Amino acid sequence: MPYTRSFTGYSPPRRYDLLPFVSALIRESATEAGVYSTIETIALSPVDSNPAAPAARNFTTNDAILADGWYIIRWVDAAGSTFDSDPVNYAAGGTSARFATVSDVAIRQGKTFTAAESATVTLLLEMATAAIAAGADKSDAWAAALDPVPTIIKGLTIELVGRALANPSGLYSQSETVGSYSNSQSFSKEVPAAFVLTDLERRVVRRTVGSLNYNVRTPTATEAYLEALAS
Repeated sequence: MPYTRSFTGYSPPRRYDLLPFVSALIRESATEAGVYSTIETIALSPVDSNPAAPAARNFTTNDAILADGWYIIRWVDAAGSTFDSDPVNYAAGGTSARFATVSDVAIRQGKTFTAAESATVTLLLEMATAAIAAGADKSDAWAAALDPVPTIIKGLTIELVGRALANPSGLYSQSETVGSYSNSQSFSKEVPAAFVLTDLERRVVRRTVGSLNYNVRTPTATEAYLEALAS
């Protein structure tokens, strides 16, 4: 039986030779390191007028044949040159929404991730996306349907993942004394700090979502005060 798969917020790599990618191939494999086959070819429209600043794109295919498979987006230019995205697993139960991609985080971090690191970043992207959706008082279904993802929401997602990568253990505070050496660490008893939106971030999310005509509004001063007391 065929399966429907959606891919949100995928961008081809930046290139500075004025040659844009013209199509995207959705490719499927039974394993991450296995042989991938193309299940659908999508012509990009419009083609990026500035390949150095490619647009983020969303794709849906109804031609997947694996209940639990791995997928890549292969970008192809007019000359036939290609670039493959990072593999992503799409299990029978579906996949979680992500407001940014592993490639976005890699560019922000200035590094190339290994397969194991990519899997970690994928999970962190899903957690960051869920945190932002919660900050907007929205569901996971809303996050999966958000199209296009506003640039500021994408950027916040990348920054939240960066926080988690910089502090994977959720360390809240640390002190160190040099004389008669001592060291103390404390950890948050609440949600890991990397995915707790600040008041400013929460308001930015709500204002951005509100500007898209969704039913979210910025809290009044009284509501913000009460929210702070409850936190």
